[in-house]
Amino acid sequence: MAKQKLSRTTNPIHFEDLEPHSFESLVRQLLYDLRDWATLEATGQGGADDGYDARAFEKASGSENGEPSQVEGNLWMIQCKREHKLGPTRVKDIIEESIQGEVPYGFILAAPTNFSKKSYDVFRDTLREKGVMEFYLWGKPTLEDMLYFPKNDRILFTFFGVSFVSNRKSRATEVRAVVTTKNKLQKILQSSPHIGQRILVRDIKDTYYPKESAYPDFSKEPKWKEYFVTAHHPKGLRVKMHKYYASVDEKKKQFDYFNLDTLPREEIINEPPKQEESYLRDFHQMLPTAHQADYIVEGLIKYEDILVIDDQGDAKYEMPHLYVDFRGENGPFCGFFEYFDNGNHQFKISPNDCKQTSVFPEKVAEIKWGVIHKKNFVLPRVIFSDLEHRLSHYPNLYLPTDLNINKFDVITTESESEPGRKEYFQIKSVIKKKVKDILQPLPEYEQQRLMEHITALCDNPKRSDSVLVCEVRRVYEHQFKKHN
Repeated sequence: MAKQKLSRTTNPIHFEDLEPHSFESLVRQLLYDLRDWATLEATGQGGADDGYDARAFEKASGSENGEPSQVEGNLWMIQCKREHKLGPTRVKDIIEESIQGEVPYGFILAAPTNFSKKSYDVFRDTLREKGVMEFYLWGKPTLEDMLYFPKNDRILFTFFGVSFVSNRKSRATEVRAVVTTKNKLQKILQSSPHIGQRILVRDIKDTYYPKESAYPDFSKEPKWKEYFVTAHHPKGLRVKMHKYYASVDEKKKQFDYFNLDTLPREEIINEPPKQEESYLRDFHQMLPTAHQADYIVEGLIKYEDILVIDDQGDAKYEMPHLYVDFRGENGPFCGFFEYFDNGNHQFKISPNDCKQTSVFPEKVAEIKWGVIHKKNFVLPRVIFSDLEHRLSHYPNLYLPTDLNINKFDVITTESESEPGRKEYFQIKSVIKKKVKDILQPLPEYEQQRLMEHITALCDNPKRSDSVLVCEVRRVYEHQFKKHN
């Protein structure tokens, strides 16, 4: 007989596949824990069974020669019918055929079927009429429930080749392996547990490492690849796979990104960008600062899929090596995370809520360069520091309205506290606004700091005066020197 595959919640146990005598043996095995038996006899196995398949006597206390002893007590009769359907009439006939002489104390009828309410009623009423004191009708659901008890797991395995206890042990082994992998990775990556740690992910089936030429399609489906770990996920490691320059307007619910992966060269290869990438970076930086973002794609490698960890690496890749069984197009990954990052926070954009609009050209070209202004704009130390280190928070310069400043122009700033220390900024946009309109939406402490900035360059303007709000990006002399 083939072993049955089943689960607790879906697949039924196929009792009907058992031989009649095997079904009787199964029921007897389930009977052993029902009472404290003096004897449990397989009367049906011998042929002349006097109308029933098994007989049992409970233990009873007695005395022999003045000493306590165990004697046979209440008689139980057991009928096992491996019949697919048993209606009320058939149930009553079985009882009548079984109890023709001595009336037992207890009676059990077991069959791998679903008894109806009427069958239960007939079973109960007929046995009461005969004077039977205790009785059980074991149908298919009852037998399955009994087999699912941990104490009966050996019976389930003996007759059906299935063991929930062994499955639990197997699951415990799996969980233990996952926990061990997680803890080991946390120790290996403890110097930087959340971001920036390099790892090499390798296909455990590969035998040609590090010979990339052994695979004609290696560039499309690499058998090993370097990644950055970005975070520990409850189920595994999150690693950064792709990064694209993007534009996001959260108010208008619009986005766009340029389909050129800049991650390998910027963060893994660590080489200067190629010309197209350089042009793309400049184009992205010239977008409004509030709209600049990176479109990030991360992959999840489950702890349970990591089969071997080499925490030392080798001469070619001096970093931890993780061996995973690559499967299909997704390679080592079981899932992916996609989000936008503007430097201040990460957020997702649903195509159902937002519209992709054309911001990036099909092909990027070198940006324009306007006038390279010779005048140095001297800034207080705090303002100079903000532009130098916190340009994403303070992207604007505020200049007098009488200056001829246009988009793409380059201006030079100098620190008041460190003469000769210069920073160069290219104008991204120029808007004329009143000071009061610039300050009005800001909290008081921000207004004070911004007023210092405006005052330093615009000769103490009043709140009713206008100034030029110039959004800028940092540039370097070698970028515009040839245009000077």
